[in-house]
Amino acid sequence: IGPFEHYEGVAMVTKVLWPNDIPLLKQMICLFNAAYNHRAGYYDIVVFTTLPWTQEQIDELAAVAAPAKLKVARDSPELEKVLAGMTEEEVDFLKDRCGCAKNETLTWFHHCREEGYKVISNLGYAWQAVFRAYHLWTEEVLKPYKYMIWMDSDSLPTKSWEGDPMKHMIEKDLVLAYDRFPFGRTRGDLFAEKLKLAYNRTICYVGETEFGHLKVNYCPDGKASLSQIGGFMHITNLDFYRSPSALNYNKIMTSYKTPRFSRRWDDQIGVTAPAVMEYPERSWSIARLLNSTLDIHHNGHIDGRKKNPHGFHYMKFWRTFGRENWDVGREMCDSVVTQNG
Repeated sequence: IGPFEHYEGVAMVTKVLWPNDIPLLKQMICLFNAAYNHRAGYYDIVVFTTLPWTQEQIDELAAVAAPAKLKVARDSPELEKVLAGMTEEEVDFLKDRCGCAKNETLTWFHHCREEGYKVISNLGYAWQAVFRAYHLWTEEVLKPYKYMIWMDSDSLPTKSWEGDPMKHMIEKDLVLAYDRFPFGRTRGDLFAEKLKLAYNRTICYVGETEFGHLKVNYCPDGKASLSQIGGFMHITNLDFYRSPSALNYNKIMTSYKTPRFSRRWDDQIGVTAPAVMEYPERSWSIARLLNSTLDIHHNGHIDGRKKNPHGFHYMKFWRTFGRENWDVGREMCDSVVTQNG
């Protein structure tokens, strides 16, 4: 297995809400380095955070990431400044969604409802959905990079990767490579409106070809249905997602007839829709590219498919399987595997 070629303009990127997530980041970053990054010449690692860190906290994580270069960037001003830029009506509406009295201070930790969407999430988590769908692509810290390997902070490798996904991403000139498809579906009249505004057409079906890339059926009756990739791990061509057409779609998706801090219109849709509307033939399954799976543990499943018999308990999985069966992972990361995911 490996070693792999090192390509320029590549970074692994993730996001958290606050420095309390550093133990989980230590674990994920170390496991990513063990599974892939140390054999690819250590790509840079970029961590977005909503709440600030101390320099000591940055140095603590950098020591685990090394020799990969670590960058930590804020993804939002203080919430008070964000609210100050909103109208009084918008703030009142947001506070009402979040069960926050008018004379109470709204925080990232207030849990907020959204009409037409059953999931209740804290405001910080709703912000990450909007950030990852639209704002991420034009962040200053990502401008030096053309390719982004996205790893959720709780996307935890369980083995050494048997092939180099970046090699295929670059040689095939892909816009998207994904670990899991399908992973949820979006449909409805408002979604159709958003697609029509951006692309003047809609899609009824997204699937995979026999070769392993996405295929679509456009919808003559104007309805819309989108099967999505899993957002927990994917590789994207940042030049494509920074393009006017992709940014325009994601701006429409996150703002048209949509309240501020919407959890509903998230990164899974924001990554999938532009790719399938413009380049489905350049959007590939990583497992098909490599002829092997990555075996990433996330939300109690491996690659979003196979259930972990221990549920969300990565630590139990590590103790009963990972530590004994993955020598490199054990040697590099045993001391930092402390979190479930």
